[in-house]
Amino acid sequence: MGPGLASADAPTHTLRLDAAAALMVGEQSDRFDLGGGFGLGYELRPVDHLGVEGRYSGFFFPEANGDGFGGYHAAGLALRAHPLPHLSIGDLWIAGGGDVVFTGDLTRFGLEAGAGFEFRLGECFRLGPYARYAHVFQPSSDALGGADAGFLQLGISLAYSPKRRAKDAPAEDAAEDEAVEETIEAPAPMAVAEAEPEPELEELTADDADEAEAVAVRELQEVGARILFPHGSDEPIVDSMAALVRVGQLLEAHPQWEKITIEGHASETGSPEANYRLSQRRAERVRELLILGGVDPSRIEVVARGKDEVEAPGDHARNRRVVFKVHVLRRVPR
Repeated sequence: MGPGLASADAPTHTLRLDAAAALMVGEQSDRFDLGGGFGLGYELRPVDHLGVEGRYSGFFFPEANGDGFGGYHAAGLALRAHPLPHLSIGDLWIAGGGDVVFTGDLTRFGLEAGAGFEFRLGECFRLGPYARYAHVFQPSSDALGGADAGFLQLGISLAYSPKRRAKDAPAEDAAEDEAVEETIEAPAPMAVAEAEPEPELEELTADDADEAEAVAVRELQEVGARILFPHGSDEPIVDSMAALVRVGQLLEAHPQWEKITIEGHASETGSPEANYRLSQRRAERVRELLILGGVDPSRIEVVARGKDEVEAPGDHARNRRVVFKVHVLRRVPR
């Protein structure tokens, strides 16, 4: 599992405002002092890992001899790659593209490339640093000479991505499930001799437990509800790790809970068959992680619910979850 996987789907539309300090580099670096500028952009992101951005920017520099200011403004298109689209703390991006650059009454061609990281501020906003290099090609016939100009920018970007509506959310990734068709069968019931009644398992809820144990059962279910998954994945998001650790502690502290059922769930999108298999894998993955943490494997069983028991209609991230149920032994009456 990669670090920092998030549950929210990558945004489709992003508006971006940035401000930066800029320094001319290269053969013309002695002509201007440190300057600054801004940029405005709109990104359309049809897939999680890649977007197309239209950008306008303007930068201004004081002349080294103190006679005034110089600068340029540019408009262009760039490809923006997102190597880690589901990172919970923010978005790493790498971009590059071409510009039409305007300096005074002259128009030139330019290229730029940059990288940055935007930290999440709630559901819709991100803020973070970036570095960008812009290169302006200057023809040898130009009155200013044939030396190209280069600009190094260091700045801060603010991004706004409106929250996806439910109908825009992608379906659970069913393609990865099509290679193997599995049939999950319920175990055959065990015969019980009538003359020797055996203990049976019954679900223990907070309503029928004593006060102390009711608190523990409620905590198990509330903490378990914080274990969520990215779409199409059976790996819990990194923010769920603390919840998994706490679940393990609760199971260790309550050995009288003979059996724990982990129910795997999926969101409403995707086919029932794909979601059923995906929810099974989610429950099994949580079981594996708890066993790695020291929980007795014999105490845990898993059940797939698919999208049959959606908790919050339309909230796909919240529905990609697991549910814990506690079972204790009781004696069957003769």
